[in-house]
Amino acid sequence: MKETKRGIQQVKENGWCYSVELYTADVVAIAAPIFFDTTIIGSITIAIPSYRLNKEKNSEFGKLLVENTTELSQLLTSRNLDLSTYHYY
Repeated sequence: MKETKRGIQQVKENGWCYSVELYTADVVAIAAPIFFDTTIIGSITIAIPSYRLNKEKNSEFGKLLVENTTELSQLLTSRNLDLSTYHYY
């Protein structure tokens, strides 16, 4: 629960968040949400071996994710493509 609250706070502050070895040893995950209008409908996440990352790269990847998820969110919203209503079979 503590990790989830920390992640939510990171997203509010930076637009992205990261976790270190939360589920898998030696793996860092960096994620940014995808929105439809103001509702989060998903995220894009990258996973990287922790030995390939440092704080500077964390921030760089986070900013790149935000740029891309922002563009995707705007596209989905402008074309009224609410993926939260899609069903996959």
